[in-house]
Amino acid sequence: MNYEPMLPANQYKPFDDPAFLFEPMVDGRRLLLVYQKGKARLFTRYGHDITHRYPELARVPADEDVILDGEIACIDRESGHPDFNLTRERGRLNNQAQIEYARDHFPVRYFLFDILQRGEQDLRKLPLVERKKHLHETITDNDFFCKMKYVDGYGTALFEAAAESSVEGIVAKRKDSLYTAGESSDWRQIVCYRTEEVYVTGYCKRGSGWLVGVPNANGKIRPAGIVGTDIMTSERSFFLQQARERYAGEDHQFVYLKPGIEAKLTFRGWTREGRVRDAVFMERAGAENDGDPVTIKIS
Repeated sequence: MNYEPMLPANQYKPFDDPAFLFEPMVDGRRLLLVYQKGKARLFTRYGHDITHRYPELARVPADEDVILDGEIACIDRESGHPDFNLTRERGRLNNQAQIEYARDHFPVRYFLFDILQRGEQDLRKLPLVERKKHLHETITDNDFFCKMKYVDGYGTALFEAAAESSVEGIVAKRKDSLYTAGESSDWRQIVCYRTEEVYVTGYCKRGSGWLVGVPNANGKIRPAGIVGTDIMTSERSFFLQQARERYAGEDHQFVYLKPGIEAKLTFRGWTREGRVRDAVFMERAGAENDGDPVTIKIS
């Protein structure tokens, strides 16, 4: 499979621009689908064939050969939103019996936002709005395939609606963008990050990373994962000084600290195991931050 997917650049703040269309982000897994002579094959963004893991996507609702781009996700039955943790668990299955059970009880839905080829025609050199027309003409929505909806020009309102609905964020795409391999600023993902207070409970002895914890129902601090030390800016010296003053012990992996170091952590969300996911910024509790997290290296 010779197609390398187009990837969005990161942007922190939403915006409005008539030259862009804006789509909701799907908190799932990026896949390319190649449908030729009635047979579907699924490829990860790295080119790995994982067709066998998603048998529910074998029947593509198209009357001609196509190559499609989109995001798959399992849907939470209560909220109606994509469930990242369940999607991740589906993606790890290799046992055929488990895959068939998951197909029947936790099926994925393929959210389609682009089409790269239609019949013998390579569409990648067409502007995005033209490719969207081809996608609309080619694919019929059903329980497993649906075309991604979008709004024209008004990204701020969509971002606010996404944040209120606990949607992951939005993607801004220039209407005249061609489909090019790799990251491009013609596409920009704007994540609805959340900020919560956590406790710094230790740090890694090898590599880089701070242990963080949050209170459980009984008020005791439970582990909440590891965040990279490279996400800090001017606050780094504060945390290092506090760490030296609060040494509590160590093992072969971590140095543990006495309670009391509070921090505000900006991150993408929680895993099903209660761990922080994709932290991008940390500062001491009570500090005011006017910076832009997009300038900070993501761990």
